[in-house]
Amino acid sequence: MITLDPLEIRMLKELWRWGSIALLFITIIFPLFFDSNTVLEATPTCYSVARFNKECSLCGMTRAFIEITNLNLKTATLLNRGSIPLFLIILLNSIFSVGLSLKEFLKRSNN
Repeated sequence: MITLDPLEIRMLKELWRWGSIALLFITIIFPLFFDSNTVLEATPTCYSVARFNKECSLCGMTRAFIEITNLNLKTATLLNRGSIPLFLIILLNSIFSVGLSLKEFLKRSNN
């Protein structure tokens, strides 16, 4: 069993929080401020499609997330059936992480 000291645990929690915030920005906020074509041009081609000409379970997810941010839920579901649940999980996780980060920041600033 691996044991971590308190500093390592704290560092992992911070990494998780900042990673969640970055994921929130990339998947939800970024498409709101940039044109869909700009987002799609910045997204690499799926390795599975490029190498094996076969879609993976995440194929269509970028386009589906763009459709979700445009509130086109039916189109998003057609692009990838798991897009809405994944989007909601990322959104809730990010909100929770931002809330924890704010709580920790306020706790530190009061001391």
